[in-house]
Amino acid sequence: SDGITFTVLALFAFLIASVFTEHAVQVEPTRWFDTEVASVDGELPSEANDDSPLPRVPGFLPFYRFAGVPVAGAFADRAEAAAFASQGVGTGIKVVAVIAHFAIIIGLIVVGTWHFDNFQGGIAAAALYLLLPYTAQFTVRLDHILPGAFLVWAVATYRRPVLSGVLIGASLIVFYPVALIPLWAGFYRRRGLFRFLFGVAAAFGVLVLLQWALWGGGPLFREGVAALLGRGLLSTGGLDGFWEYHSPALRIPILATLVVLVISLGLWPLEKDFGNLLAGTTSILIGCQFVHGYQGGIYMAWFLPSLVLVIFRPTLIDRTADRTVPERWFAPIPEGRDPILWLRQVLLRGRKKRNN
Repeated sequence: SDGITFTVLALFAFLIASVFTEHAVQVEPTRWFDTEVASVDGELPSEANDDSPLPRVPGFLPFYRFAGVPVAGAFADRAEAAAFASQGVGTGIKVVAVIAHFAIIIGLIVVGTWHFDNFQGGIAAAALYLLLPYTAQFTVRLDHILPGAFLVWAVATYRRPVLSGVLIGASLIVFYPVALIPLWAGFYRRRGLFRFLFGVAAAFGVLVLLQWALWGGGPLFREGVAALLGRGLLSTGGLDGFWEYHSPALRIPILATLVVLVISLGLWPLEKDFGNLLAGTTSILIGCQFVHGYQGGIYMAWFLPSLVLVIFRPTLIDRTADRTVPERWFAPIPEGRDPILWLRQVLLRGRKKRNN
């Protein structure tokens, strides 16, 4: 295990070096959320309509603007997006990218240690994630890695439904993880359903409030809320990637198939275990790649951590919600390690050392 641990540390060091030498789209900090750029006399620019040359995608528009993703609503037009891109990657986005990658790696190790009872398996999962060429290619694309970090920690904290709900709600910055809600609600059907839905709703509410705080009311705010709710999901303007070369009409039957998959995985099997949750999460996120109109198919970081965990998972048939989720909100977790209690113990040990 020492050898593979060293490999993980070395690969992560190379990843950090790659992040801080990467050239990618970035928004200049002084122009983040500049409403004067995105609106004229309080009205949305014509480029933000469905016939915009920029692709329109659902999600949290301030996040897309922060990450420099050239989509309608976040940028007025391609010229503005190109101007931001020409400024290079700022230190802030590099730091966030490193933190997101670190969160994914630690999340894989935590799942292996806490839920698979196999520290070496967690280290191996982290090593596989770091060894894949994709990880080194999209090092600073926050729209790739940040949702992946939220989702892997939603898996890691699945025994605390409210935490998993908050993290899945936070991943709605790219909208598509909304398809996971029926699956996870089905998993928590016997215990923890309300706590999970409360966490999702709380995180979604925070995103709405952040949008109001950054952009205020008016057309921009309404546009942002509509994007959070899925506006632009089937927009055909400015498609990029796979759908640029294929008929956009084909996305409709693919979306219908995805909806059937989401509903079926939410209903069957009736009593889901942790293995079903991992496999279903991976399947749904892969399916979302075929619907996404902006570079769909390459957002592997959304499903890659859960796919790696599926590869390394042991038999998890006994890890059902009624056996692993506490009956009350902050009650001790039955038959397993509790991240909240673990953090509390770490803080107490640190306090004792300082007192001594």
